[in-house]
Amino acid sequence: MKIKYNQTEAYGCGLYSVANIFDDFRVTECRIEESKKGNNLSQLNRWIREDGHAFSIEPFYYDNERGPLPAPFFEYHPVESDLHLPVLFDVQISEHSKLIHFISGLIDSDKWLYIFDSYKKEVVKTEMRYLTDMYHNVFGFYHFIGDNGDYIFLNK
Repeated sequence: MKIKYNQTEAYGCGLYSVANIFDDFRVTECRIEESKKGNNLSQLNRWIREDGHAFSIEPFYYDNERGPLPAPFFEYHPVESDLHLPVLFDVQISEHSKLIHFISGLIDSDKWLYIFDSYKKEVVKTEMRYLTDMYHNVFGFYHFIGDNGDYIFLNK
C-alpha cells in the first residue's frame, strides 16, 4: 500500500503522520510552513480540532531521556477484528542522528503494525516488537482519544 503523503524536507513529519492515517486531516501550505520549526503535540492537536474532530493525541508512553519503548507496550492492540488502533511514535532514525521523527501506524487485532513513515513510499507491515529493530530508538508512543475518553479506532 502506498503512503499518501511523503516528506521531501526535514520537517512536517507530524503533519504527514496524522494525515496518512486520517483521510480528512488537511495538509495545507500554511500548515507545512508552520511545520518548518518542527511539529509538536499541541500544534497537531490544534489542527485536529480545526478540522472538526472531537479527539486529540495522548501519550501511552514517553521518555524525555529517550529511553527505549518498554516491551509491555508491544502487546497493545484492538480486540475486535475489524478495527485498527491509530498510533504515533517518536523515533530516532539512526544512532548518529539527533533528528526526532514522527511516524504513524495502525495496529490490528492480530498485533500487526502498519507503519506510515513519511520518508518511505510504501506502508511497512511488521510486528510491534520489531519496531525497535527498524529505528535506532523508539521513545514516544501515542494514541488518539475522544473527548468522551474513549480510544479512537478506525475501520480500515
